[in-house]
Amino acid sequence: SQLQITNTNMSNLQISNSRKFGKPTAEIEISVLTVGPSGSGKSAMLNNIAEKNMTRSGLSPDHVTDFMSSTPLKLRFDDPAVSVKLFDSRGFLDSTLSFAEMLPQWNDCVQNEMNVLNYVIIVIPLGRLPRSLTSELSDMVVALQNWGMNEHNVIVVLNKTEGITEQAVQKYITDMRSRTDIPQIVRNAKVLPSCFIDLAAQELKPEWTKMYRPLVDSSVDNLLSALFQSKENLPRFYPRRVIMTQQHEQLLEEAKKIKLQQSEVKR
Repeated sequence: SQLQITNTNMSNLQISNSRKFGKPTAEIEISVLTVGPSGSGKSAMLNNIAEKNMTRSGLSPDHVTDFMSSTPLKLRFDDPAVSVKLFDSRGFLDSTLSFAEMLPQWNDCVQNEMNVLNYVIIVIPLGRLPRSLTSELSDMVVALQNWGMNEHNVIVVLNKTEGITEQAVQKYITDMRSRTDIPQIVRNAKVLPSCFIDLAAQELKPEWTKMYRPLVDSSVDNLLSALFQSKENLPRFYPRRVIMTQQHEQLLEEAKKIKLQQSEVKR
């Protein structure tokens, strides 16, 4: 049988662009960064969560998000009383930039927007884990761990599982957990088999809506349930604080070098 994704109902969804959102009235705010390889469906996932095109996703497997969204998608839920701030990011394994080359842009965005993060959602398409991808994934995980991320902050979305049997999906997850080239923090993370199909593709092919919409809706509900599960005791880390501390330490080190050079000149 094909994979069945359990549906957990989420009601009373309200959507707002964060720049127009104003002062949040929700009791709890959850900040989430979405990462993953190009074409994995990160933006499509956000589109499905928002039920409208709040991010730019497309049919091309190439990247469609520039570095990292400086205007996060912000959602409000009345029950439970939670707001969710979602940051989209440019897919690593892009044909023109490595993750290391994207990191300075990530740091810039962090200083502007990310005081605190609760979760990092790593979107991985089923069947796509070549060595080149796991190498970039490892670089990304190291950077995020330097920001303070630990295993409690990670959720893996295994996307594009539509049409695959539950047994095959579970075997893939088991194999993924045994691969030593995948960072341990990813292997140990909660994995959510999902079906996030691009909204633009659904508009082009209306028959997909009837066929896949139940899976898409269940995937959204399962992801939100995972985010809300620990809302009373959210895991969190503080990227901006880490980066500002690193920059401060770098400035102090440069000042020491200049002072040492000046003292040597006087001698």
